[in-house]
Amino acid sequence: MTLQDVADAAGVSIATASRALNGGTRTTPARTRDHVLTVASHLGYRPHAHAQAVARGWVAYLGFLTDDVGDPCTAARLSALCRAARAHRVTLLVAQAGADARSAGEELDLLIGHGVRAVFVSRRLAGALRAPGTPGRRPPPDVRIVTVEDGAADGVRLPDEAYEQEIAALVEDLSTSRGGRGRRRAPHGPRAG
Repeated sequence: MTLQDVADAAGVSIATASRALNGGTRTTPARTRDHVLTVASHLGYRPHAHAQAVARGWVAYLGFLTDDVGDPCTAARLSALCRAARAHRVTLLVAQAGADARSAGEELDLLIGHGVRAVFVSRRLAGALRAPGTPGRRPPPDVRIVTVEDGAADGVRLPDEAYEQEIAALVEDLSTSRGGRGRRRAPHGPRAG
């Protein structure tokens, strides 16, 4: 089901259907908008988020790169990122690399190839990625690398409410900013002690 299908069924132009469904700078009369929305609902039309993002010139993807998705702390951090991404209508892509620089570089390259705005990388892999001769592309200027603490083996506790709030603020910043490369550390919570 495409936007063109909705426009045809509603008897309007594709531009009018788009404005009715997506808003925009030009307004559509309420009667026309309601008609297009009714037709779209009847047809089961769902907007294609990626196509909308491309049309706006901005794709909202974040990446998460780890070498151990099964670690309880890593899984908890990933879960917090998923919640924050969902809240900001951002897609989170996850990659698991081996602990070596080659694997980490290849996975980072894959995430960058998908157009991520930022990649959350475990501290262990961040170190491997900085190793001389690491294969794969270096992040382009508009992709941020955010280092997150490694898991329970490093003595880091599970994320708490403060971590959740900090990560949500960081994802909000990443999902609304339009560039600006930076390397920063994500919140990590207190060390076990």
